[in-house]
Amino acid sequence: MTTRLQWLSLQIVRRLWFRATAFSVMAVVTALLAAFVTPYIPADIPAKIGSDAVDALLGIIAASMLSVTIFSLSTLVSAYASATSHATPRATRLL
Repeated sequence: MTTRLQWLSLQIVRRLWFRATAFSVMAVVTALLAAFVTPYIPADIPAKIGSDAVDALLGIIAASMLSVTIFSLSTLVSAYASATSHATPRATRLL
């Protein structure tokens, strides 16, 4: 049996704005942490890695993210279209 506080916190955590806010807070914390960790990172790291390697990694990550986004969006549109044509308006709202 869940209490009202547990139910309310579960409802808040499931909201889209909560996730976006959580990621934003984590980004700010990471940026602040980077400012404090910078003195402990060796100065020759940028010379060892090189911009070509970073460019290739960013290209791979961008392509992967684009593929996942297109797949997710097409699945969402397909599910919504199916729900609007075969289900009641209440079921569409739940989706």
